[in-house]
Amino acid sequence: FCPKLNDQQEIRVKEIWETTLKSRSLYDGEILYYLSHSSFQGNVSVKAFWGSYRYFYSRLQDSSLRIPFVPLAVSGICSNDDDLVLIANRINVTEYESRLEFVPSGGISSSVQEGKSVDYKRQLTQELLEETPLKIDSISIVNELGIIEDLSNNVIEICCLLKIKGNDNLNSKESPEYRGLKWMKTCELLVENMIPTSSGLFYLYKTKEKF
Repeated sequence: FCPKLNDQQEIRVKEIWETTLKSRSLYDGEILYYLSHSSFQGNVSVKAFWGSYRYFYSRLQDSSLRIPFVPLAVSGICSNDDDLVLIANRINVTEYESRLEFVPSGGISSSVQEGKSVDYKRQLTQELLEETPLKIDSISIVNELGIIEDLSNNVIEICCLLKIKGNDNLNSKESPEYRGLKWMKTCELLVENMIPTSSGLFYLYKTKEKF
């Protein structure tokens, strides 16, 4: 299922996209969009569909363009044996440049689709290996924490806790999306400097710690 737009909406999306391409290079790949979710006996089922990135980008550029394309992504909080969490500043991104974010996070790729489902835990693991020097065998467990909506940009993220064995030195690794990657004590985090999703994720993490 993919929502249908009216002619005026399609024209506006095309106009925004073509104007943008005159000044910058963007890839109009397929991304996963949220449709709905429901819960049954403690399990949550999320329905989604694949659609072009240009719809999300156009909505960011024109707030009056109200179209039902809400990206579905993943976000994780890594906690190591010293109870430190992994944090970095975002760079070279469409949203929230230089703001703090928990690592890893990102969109969901069609490469993790398995039949009618997507393996979002595998997506998070892939993001972690791409964005940090950590290895696959350093991940001891990946557990769901909840679903968060960024009300500012209308993005929905499936959030998980990744337990990391040991306390590996990150060697100040930089990535195309981050700078200042480091382990931090939760009591030293400046939550007000975080992107909205990470702020919500931090709340989920602290709430789960109590149980």
